[in-house]
Amino acid sequence: MLRDLRYDDGVKHLASLGCALALVALAPESDVRACSCVGPQVSLLSPAAGSAPATTTHVRILAPSRSGGAFVLREPGGGPIAARITRSGMGSVDLVELAPEAALAPGTRYEIAHVVPERYPSTYVFGTFRTGAAADAQAPRIDALGAVTAQQNTNAMSSACQSGAPRVLVEGLRVSDPGGDPSRLLLAAWLEDASGKVDVKRSPAFVTGIGDGGRAVLGNVSICDPRSLALPKAPSVKVALAVVDESGNTSAPRVVQVSLAGISP
Repeated sequence: MLRDLRYDDGVKHLASLGCALALVALAPESDVRACSCVGPQVSLLSPAAGSAPATTTHVRILAPSRSGGAFVLREPGGGPIAARITRSGMGSVDLVELAPEAALAPGTRYEIAHVVPERYPSTYVFGTFRTGAAADAQAPRIDALGAVTAQQNTNAMSSACQSGAPRVLVEGLRVSDPGGDPSRLLLAAWLEDASGKVDVKRSPAFVTGIGDGGRAVLGNVSICDPRSLALPKAPSVKVALAVVDESGNTSAPRVVQVSLAGISP
């Protein structure tokens, strides 16, 4: 019987390595040290690896923007669990979110799969987790927010994989989560629309993790990062920031005006 293709089969890693080696082998000797990037892959953003998320957890996936098929949450080998699915773009990848319509069973293992009927094998399991014992309905908080500035590396060297795309740097971010582990929170950002309003009920323009020292980058610093943030051609832009936990509980947003002086979108 044909089994599903799974993340731990090592196929993904071998394919990525093979692409990189092939690029090096075909490149002229002078270009061997140039930057080589593997195309975007399907990956699990949350729940975090090794965590025991609440029974109300959502599943967030980064997927190539042109990837077809369906993303499903299920018990191992079982049928899809009913979930509301949203998909929004972040450059050449999409953020796909699966929000189960009912709480998951406690202490139960689940897996996330990408199903493409015309592919062989058709099902690729790329993430698993085991739920904790309880639900989580408590919103996290932004306790402190430092400088939020637009930046751009105008001297970026592609040979060093550096990106010249504009980005927003968030510093001095302190967060807390009464319903879970604050280290698993994600930072979401919304930009103002053409009317000058910021609608946080829409899908965020960018979602990322929070690094050491409360720093987060909205956009990319490497040409190998397929994510990007589309900043407008304007003197400044309003940006709403909020932290989101694995269950989709969201903090009150902080809205800041970010200068875009010297930035070339």
